[in-house]
Amino acid sequence: MKYTFTLISIICTLFVSCVGKDEQCDHIKSLPINFVYYGDSANDILKEKVKGIDAFIYDTNHKLVRHVKLNHNEAKFPQTTVTLNKGAYKVVTIGNLHHKAHLEGTAIGSDLSQLSFIQASLYNPTHTPLYYGEREINIQANQVRPLLVELNSLHFRLKINIIGYKEMNYKPEDLTLVINDFPTGYVVEQNFINIYTNYQSVLTEATINQYLQTDVLNIMKSELQAPLEIELLHKNDRITRFYLYDVIKKSSQIDLSKQEVDIPLDIIIKPLSVYLQIQSWVIEDVDAQFN
Repeated sequence: MKYTFTLISIICTLFVSCVGKDEQCDHIKSLPINFVYYGDSANDILKEKVKGIDAFIYDTNHKLVRHVKLNHNEAKFPQTTVTLNKGAYKVVTIGNLHHKAHLEGTAIGSDLSQLSFIQASLYNPTHTPLYYGEREINIQANQVRPLLVELNSLHFRLKINIIGYKEMNYKPEDLTLVINDFPTGYVVEQNFINIYTNYQSVLTEATINQYLQTDVLNIMKSELQAPLEIELLHKNDRITRFYLYDVIKKSSQIDLSKQEVDIPLDIIIKPLSVYLQIQSWVIEDVDAQFN
C-alpha cells in the first residue's frame, strides 16, 4: 500500500508538471522570420541591397522584447528565428545601419518612442542607403508559417557634377560643395524625425570628362520636400545656392514613386550665370556612375 501511494503521488506530480509545461509550450512559439525587399521588380533583391538588418520586436504596450541583429555573412541571412509568447507584436526593421551607428532605446523594456540612431557623428555623417519595414503580427498557439517582413527604400541617391570650372580657371581645391541641414540621425516612431548638420562633400576630379563630382549621397526621401539646401562656394564666396526640391519638381525625368531613385544633378558654371540640370541620359537605375 505504501509503494502504491508513493507511485500515485509521483504520477500526480508528473501530471501537474506536464500540464504546466504544456501550457507554457502552448504559449511560447519559435517563429521564423523572413525579410524581403523587391525594389522595383517582382524579385526579392534584398541580398543585393541590404548588408545588415536590425529588427526590434515590441509588445502591445510598445515595449521592446527582442532586438535581433543579422549580418549578410551569416548562412541563413536574411532569415532568423525568434521565440515569443503568443500574442500581438510589432516588428520594426532597419536595414543597413552603419557599423558605427549610435543606437538608443535598444535595451529590453525600452519604449518604441526611445528608438533612435545617429549613423556616425554630427561632424562625420555617412551615406549608407537605408531600408525600413514594420509589421503588426499576432502569434497564435498553432502558428507554423514563417512571418514575412517587407522592407522599403528610405533613400534616394544624389550625385552632383560640377561642370565648367576649368573654363572659369577655378582650381578644384578652391571649390566647396556644402549641403545644409543634412540629415544624419533619426528618431523612429511612425515617422523619422531628422537630426541635422551641415555636410561638406568631397569633390574629386573626373579627368576624362573634365568635371568635378561628389560621392554618391544617400539621402532620406522625406528630404525631397524639406529645406535641403545646397551651396557651391569658390574660396568661400558663393557661386550658387538652391533647394534640391525646387530643381526636382521642375524635372519630368525623376520618378519619385520608385523604390530606387537616382538623382544625377549637374551644376554648370558659366561666366555670367549658373545652370542646374538633371542629366537627361540617365535611365532608371543603370548609370554606372551610381554603382
